[in-house]
Amino acid sequence: MTTKKYFFGYFFLTIFFGLIFSVSSNAQILNSIGITGGITYSTQKWSVEEPATIEKYRLRYNGSIFAEFFNDDIFRWETEFEYNQKGVEEQITDTLHRVHTYENGINYLSFNNYLKIRYELFRIIPYVLIGPRMEYALSKQAQVFPNVIGGFSALHVSWAVGAGIEFVSYGQLKFFTEAFYNPDLTRAYNSNFYIKNKAFELKIGLKYLLIHKKNSCPAVHSIT
Repeated sequence: MTTKKYFFGYFFLTIFFGLIFSVSSNAQILNSIGITGGITYSTQKWSVEEPATIEKYRLRYNGSIFAEFFNDDIFRWETEFEYNQKGVEEQITDTLHRVHTYENGINYLSFNNYLKIRYELFRIIPYVLIGPRMEYALSKQAQVFPNVIGGFSALHVSWAVGAGIEFVSYGQLKFFTEAFYNPDLTRAYNSNFYIKNKAFELKIGLKYLLIHKKNSCPAVHSIT
């Protein structure tokens, strides 16, 4: 299947699930907007094995803006644009058994969509997120294997599953933290062999609540 087919399939699923939530929700559509920043711990899985080369995890950074939709107590939908620095640390052993370390990196702009399932507690709101990502390669840096790194696909699809905690507070600003596991669905590099990315992300974020929940308790009136 070509990247173009994955692209249209991805957006079909996004629109399909979005329509389901819009039909099932009676609340205002846009719930909140926010930003995140964090670290990305990523590596690459090569389909060929070179005994002299080992792919290690590389620590880099990420940042995003997002919008959260609907005001259901449990189910919500989140759409996010994320700048994500992925890459790999290559450890290569030469003929004299000396280990040399090189860093390769690809910077992605990704369009992420998640089903968000949350549970409200008194002080915190734990939740899980799961959904697809469409990733576009903005730039590539290669200290070794430049032909391979330069040949990574411009577009590919990954998926992500994560868990987070939102801290309950007064006012419209809400602080939260999240952790994600993000492996590729399609091949990021596909030639005579293939490569897929795999990453772990840790984020902190701040969101601005646009919807105020109505107080479910009846008003108390004094009798004079």
